[in-house]
Amino acid sequence: MALCLLMGWRGRPRPPKSSAANWANKSHERTDTEAFHEDTAYSSEGIGPHTDGTYFHQTPGIQVFHCLQPAPIGGETLLVDAFAAADHLKANDPAAFHTLTTQCIDHQYLEGMGSNDRRQLITRDLPVIELDTDGNYRQIRFNPYDRAPFKSLSGSEEDAEKVVEFYRAYEAYSLLTLSPSRSLRISLQPGTVIFIDNFRLLHARAEFQGDRTMCGCYMSRDDILAKGRPFILPEDWRRLY
Repeated sequence: MALCLLMGWRGRPRPPKSSAANWANKSHERTDTEAFHEDTAYSSEGIGPHTDGTYFHQTPGIQVFHCLQPAPIGGETLLVDAFAAADHLKANDPAAFHTLTTQCIDHQYLEGMGSNDRRQLITRDLPVIELDTDGNYRQIRFNPYDRAPFKSLSGSEEDAEKVVEFYRAYEAYSLLTLSPSRSLRISLQPGTVIFIDNFRLLHARAEFQGDRTMCGCYMSRDDILAKGRPFILPEDWRRLY
């Protein structure tokens, strides 16, 4: 919390899918609330590259991670430059790039649908790669785990072709995010806190064994940029919005 304040936080850090000020989870020793979450983040499974909060219209801008107890085996964090992957897609498969910048899709988070504590978060009509009016990258929304099924308006051949092309483009981009040339693998240790630009960086986690304790929160991207803008050189100003 203190570090978030230092970095420019001006309000309550936004937690994932809860009302707590921040979050923490420990594998194999979950509370009843944590055990209830139907989310791979609360497991020891490996998780592929993705951005968080794609089911929110107001996507978290900054993801904060602090590993309080690393796993004895595995659990490394992988960070992927999603803009670099999009650049490669644009240069080598412009049709796929066009699809992911223009075809809007739905994302969803469904939890406890068979209980009295149901939660259903859905965003509609948002592209995977969002561009600004100048054609520059604004945000990447990429999360295969929370992507809702692609829906066509009819059973026409034209709509069927759109579905096929979307999945082809999505797979092409997904494969690019797995390239080691666009990623950084790190083993988080106690005392090291990382702030991830959730509009640009995908993050992933290797499978692990044993106990692993993580904590963190979401922050407003605007707060971070407001704190940093006074130190930005004029030639770099337009890179930040």
